[in-house]
Amino acid sequence: MNKSVDPCDDFYQFACGGFVNKTVFRPGESRLNTFSEIRNLLKNQLKTLLEMNPTSNDIKPFVMVRNFYQACINETAMEMVGLKPLQETILSLGGWLDTEDKSDVSTKGTKYNWTSDLKILREYGYSTNFIMEFHIFQDLNNHSKRILLIDTPGFGIYRDFLVKGRGDFEVEAYFKYMKDAAVFLGHNLTDVQENLQSILNFEIQMANLTKSIDERINITELYNRMQIKNLTQLNPCIPWIQYINSFLKITQVQKEDEIIVYEPAYISGLYRLMNKTSLKVVKDYVRWRFIESSLPELNKAAQNISNAFNDELSGTNGQKERDITCIEIVSDKLEHAVGAMYVRTFFKESSKENIKDMVESVRQVFYKILNNTNWLIKTDWVTNGGAAVVDAFNFITNNALVLPAGVLQGLFFSADRPNYLNLGTMGWIIGHEITHGFDSNGRQYTKDGVLENWWDNQTVTNFLNRSQCFVEQYGNYSIKNVNQTNNGKRTLHENIADNGGIRAAYQAFIEWKNNNTKSIELLPGLNFTSNQLFWLSGANMWCSKNLKKVEESLVLTDEHSLATARVDLSFSKS
Repeated sequence: MNKSVDPCDDFYQFACGGFVNKTVFRPGESRLNTFSEIRNLLKNQLKTLLEMNPTSNDIKPFVMVRNFYQACINETAMEMVGLKPLQETILSLGGWLDTEDKSDVSTKGTKYNWTSDLKILREYGYSTNFIMEFHIFQDLNNHSKRILLIDTPGFGIYRDFLVKGRGDFEVEAYFKYMKDAAVFLGHNLTDVQENLQSILNFEIQMANLTKSIDERINITELYNRMQIKNLTQLNPCIPWIQYINSFLKITQVQKEDEIIVYEPAYISGLYRLMNKTSLKVVKDYVRWRFIESSLPELNKAAQNISNAFNDELSGTNGQKERDITCIEIVSDKLEHAVGAMYVRTFFKESSKENIKDMVESVRQVFYKILNNTNWLIKTDWVTNGGAAVVDAFNFITNNALVLPAGVLQGLFFSADRPNYLNLGTMGWIIGHEITHGFDSNGRQYTKDGVLENWWDNQTVTNFLNRSQCFVEQYGNYSIKNVNQTNNGKRTLHENIADNGGIRAAYQAFIEWKNNNTKSIELLPGLNFTSNQLFWLSGANMWCSKNLKKVEESLVLTDEHSLATARVDLSFSKS
């Protein structure tokens, strides 16, 4: 806290000023907040588990997790292996930045096809989302089916940076990364600089074919269903059946099978771009993307190239300790096994029961809020009912709320602390997630999580008119540290969830307080009421400190408003 600030003038600084002033970044850190504090606690707990010696009683997945972790932290072995895995893969693909290669023909005498590269990389276990991204997931229109989805690619840096073109700070940092990697792998920069510029220009042109985050808000507009044979009309140069089936081992698709294409204009635009681009540039681009994704996983020298690039983007200096990096890698690659280990050791069953009670209290309050909202046409939402029903470990297409065990600790929740504090933090989180079922995205799903326009036209019109107020208010909010304004359109669904969440949490607190007037104990040493402590607890949850470059990036790319706006604007409406 910073008690020198008047809470009526700046509640965020009043609640979080102490955190901001006292927090010091460690090497490799660029963004610290209460969530990162919980993540650090979680990593320490996982480190204890991962460093235990395997026993004969361990189930096979737990043995695999610990073996994976031990291999990851074995830097001696990594140094002995060196760049061999990367070099062998580059060789198997036919090389990278071959200055003697002036044609579109490979060393095997056949015309280069980027789909072949991706098939090989996929078999080796690499990511292959360099040209487009494939998913198999539950059909949003029919949950009894699984369906293929094609999306735009992941890029080496954020799409919103790339479209700014050459001269942009992040783009130039990325180009330097390309040059450093090329020199590191033995190329003469003078010989390959022109090739690298062509690769970057190709990636910039690809990025310009895609939609911005702001243009991808409406999932209904993205959900374009077609038969696979229709992809040929969008891009006749890709052997679609062969390409898709190369990723599928058990099931093979036919041309009549359906597929979802998020951005058909990208697929057709890619056809035009490929037609005017040398296949050598496409080849070098695909191989560059595999190389840049591999560098952080290799020896120290390779990691240093990657870390220097990340430091340039974020403004950090130094890198995380290896054990922390390995905990993150293992948790990402074997998340279910790691999660099971964590729950068995650290999760208290009593916390689950307390959280279930809190979820139900916030849910009941939210139902009352909806029932008292005069702009909703009640016929549809009452008939469909239950859009805020929760069920652990699911997501929006299952109409459910997810509360991972790892977050139920620290500042966010404890069964041993006053409920007014828990409701200010976890109550807000619960209310936030429930509100997502009715925000600009969640409103497009029915009670069964099916993508469907189930609101009547008048309710949709009322919603859009009222949400415009959020767009304008948040869009006019100034971010002082970086001299920018918040993006009210991109952050709309999160802002709606923040406001609905804190309102539901506060009303749940009022109901709890009215039912527990004799048992409320205030915190010793603090001259605050339970009402004030509820609001302080909620604000403390968003205390945050970012390096300037990170804050600039967040304003440009994040779907959430920055912490100051989340507190100041949400509280002002409550």
